[in-house]
Order: sequence, then structure tokens, then C-alpha cells
Amino acid sequence: MKGTRVICILNLLTIIGWGSIGLILSSEILFAITKVIPFRFSTIGLGILAFSIAFCGYDVIHKFQSYAYIPSLISIIIVLVELGKDGSFTVSVPKNLNKAEAILKFAASIMGASIGWTPMAADYNIMRPADTQQAPIFFLTYFSLILSVAASEAVGAACGTVVFKSSHYADSYKLGNIAGLLDDLLQPLGDIGKKVTFVLFLFTAMSSSILSKYSTGFAIQALGNRALLIPRWLWTIVGSAMVTGVALIGANSFNKVLTNLLGIASYWMSIYTCIVLEEHIIFRSRYGYKLDDWNTPSRLPVGIAAGVSSIVGVIGAVLGMQQPWFTGPIAKLIGSPGGDIGFELSAM
Repeated sequence: MKGTRVICILNLLTIIGWGSIGLILSSEILFAITKVIPFRFSTIGLGILAFSIAFCGYDVIHKFQSYAYIPSLISIIIVLVELGKDGSFTVSVPKNLNKAEAILKFAASIMGASIGWTPMAADYNIMRPADTQQAPIFFLTYFSLILSVAASEAVGAACGTVVFKSSHYADSYKLGNIAGLLDDLLQPLGDIGKKVTFVLFLFTAMSSSILSKYSTGFAIQALGNRALLIPRWLWTIVGSAMVTGVALIGANSFNKVLTNLLGIASYWMSIYTCIVLEEHIIFRSRYGYKLDDWNTPSRLPVGIAAGVSSIVGVIGAVLGMQQPWFTGPIAKLIGSPGGDIGFELSAM
């Protein structure tokens, strides 16, 4: 049981990190709309708004998310259209570019963005009726993630292309991160059109923060029986405060926070996902689960196999990781500055 606390802590840190990133981006978008609201005020205000929705519980969150994807999708289409009209969208790849490093880094970011739902999905699927078939739950969850991640990553890749090619857009990105770049890209829409698009984008950024604030309560209670003695709504307040606090602290180093979180999250969650899949498919496929034993340690596996597998996975991640602060020996073999294969090796 003690080993599971390590996973719970990593999950909690990842949830807080993703929630703070969504809150930072929301605050930057709000500043791009108004040009007057200070970042700290907007972060606190949007943090309270996200908490208010999360605090209302699953039904309200489900209703919000049922409609929030519409403005998100519209904003993505608008940005892609503007990028397509801009001559900076297509770019020839320089001969001296380490293609393998670039592809692996982008793959790691996609992995970190999508696999992050693995430990959180049950927070929402658990609300389905007990007689719900497994296949619909799996396919609906899987394809929802595929479509949403593909859409957001497509915009990210396109924006990265224009930043790579245009020094003008690169300067906009350096000054204002994603919101600054979008503010420049959407100039052809005029002031009103640009603000409307930013408002639509705000739904995208806020959604991740709302879900993170809701899931922190579950993540904290999973730490042990003592945490279960405190009502989850109190933990939601604590978790929301942590998300907002991290957003206020990490705003000045948004890009570094995002890059580090994506990479590190993909490493540990690759290990976790592989262990869970093996347990479910290989060892539990015939006998299923005794759900009544979930909180009785004497009836649960000791966890030696999972623990050893995790240690081996960590070694693989260290050997293959490529981060600004460390590059593993195997990653160094893939050109300069190295190719990030941390999540592949950790999964193996």
C-alpha cells in the first residue's frame, strides 16, 4: 500500500501541474482580450471561477464539458484557417536540423498530453451506471482523447511552424507565449473578431483547469485512510488553492514548466500504464477483480512485481530522457542535443 502512495503523489503533482498550465494560459488569453487586467488578478479570478464549477460536482462539470468543446473546436478551426492564409505556414526543413530529435520531442509532448488521463479517467467513468458495457466506455474514452489531442496538437504544430520560420512571430511568442502569438496571428480578423476568438479559446484553457481542480480531491484521498476522513469537497478547496498558487509562481517560466511537465509526466505514466495494462489483460482477464477487497491490504498483492518493474522503468527513463537539465546516455546517441526516448524505454 505504501508503494501506491508514490504513484498517488506523482498523479497529484501532475494534476496540479496541468491545472496550473491551463490557468496560466487562461490568464494570458484574458489579458490579450482586455489589455488591462493584471495577470495576478486574472489568475486568481479565473481560478475562483474554475473552482466554482469544479466544486459543484460531476453533474455540473459534465454539463459544462458537453458544450465547452463547441467553442473550442470553432476557435481551433479559425486559427488553422488564418494559419493557412498566412504564408508562414509552410516551411522547408533545414538540412542541419536533427529530424529524429524534433520528431521524438514532439512525440513525447503528445504522449505526455494524452496519457495524463490514464490515472484520472476513472474519476469520471465511475459515474456511469454499473451495468454499462466495457467496450463503449473504452472506445468513447479513447476516441474522445484521440480527436481532442489531435486537434490541439495540430494547432500546436502549425504555430510552431510559423514561429520557426518567421522572426516576427517568434518575437510575439517570446513576449507573450501562446496568447501573444495568437494575438499577432489573428490580426486580420480585426479587433472584435480577435477578441471573440480569444473568448472561444478561453473555454479550451479553462476546461483543463476545471477538471484538475475536481480531480485533486480524489488524488489526495487516494493517499490513505486518514485522508478519507476529511470530506472530498474540503480537499477540492485545498487542491484548487494549490493549482492557483502554482500558476501564480510558474507564470514567469511558462515554457520551461510546460516542457518539463510534459516530459516527466510521460515517463512515469508510461510505467504506470504498462503495469496496469499487464495486470488487467494478463493476470485479471480470467478471474476479474474482487472489488470488496480494495481497502483491505491483506487481501491485495504485495506489489513486488510492480515495484521492481517501476524501478526498471525509471532506469530506462533516465537512460533515454532529453530535458533542458539532463540528457541520458542513450538519448545522446541520437544526434545533438539528443533524442527523447524516455517514455519508450520506461515502457519497455
